Amino acid sequence: KAVLHAPLYSEYKRAANTFGFNIELINRFEKKKRKIVSNNSVVVYVHPSTPDALLHPNIEECIKKDLENNCTVLVDESFIEFSDAESLTPLTKEYHNLFILKSMTKFFGTAGIRIGLMISHQHSCEIFKKQEPLWGISLFDAEYMKIVFQNKSFNKISKKINTENKIQLYSILKDSKLFKKIYHSDANFFMCKLKEIPASDLARRLEPSRILIRDCSNFDFLDDSFVRFSVKDKQSLLTLEKALNE
Repeated sequence: KAVLHAPLYSEYKRAANTFGFNIELINRFEKKKRKIVSNNSVVVYVHPSTPDALLHPNIEECIKKDLENNCTVLVDESFIEFSDAESLTPLTKEYHNLFILKSMTKFFGTAGIRIGLMISHQHSCEIFKKQEPLWGISLFDAEYMKIVFQNKSFNKISKKINTENKIQLYSILKDSKLFKKIYHSDANFFMCKLKEIPASDLARRLEPSRILIRDCSNFDFLDDSFVRFSVKDKQSLLTLEKALNE
């Protein structure tokens, strides 16, 4: 069984279907008592989540219960650098069935360079190494990663700029009066619930200004009243503000 804390990236459901797993979706928006996940399941968390940018409450306690119940746990931390949360990677030294997935493209803004990292217990990594392709990444990719990790000042500067622009984006969205709710965000985007018009209408309204937003209607447990806005540079935010008020 694949237990997916949804909504989340559709690729996880697609992968589970490809490998013949029975899929169980856990609605993260329901305030129900957490159920015990059955033995030998694969459990997936996205932390912070998508498309709502929320950190999972008590995630360390939750995944420890899953791991002790003989489950394999995958935590997708693609956006964690935008938050104040600590990575769960130290737990991989203790649990061989915990896998942490990290993206090198989100925080560093290089979507065209498709590099990710998987971190796990040494024993698990040795098993994966036997199955990895001969040519994993290019010399260019490797050099890029080395430079990124050596640039210690980037994280601090990037988080400062993102925080400032995120405050501005929230203000623009709130002042537009278009939204019933703007969800708390622990990443670099906001999920919003529209008051009256569907997401597709708002997307078409913003097209002439060359603004692309995420219609969230194809996420599990969401409908066409949900949209997502990413934090951009100040000029782009001013363009958005003008477009929303026209």
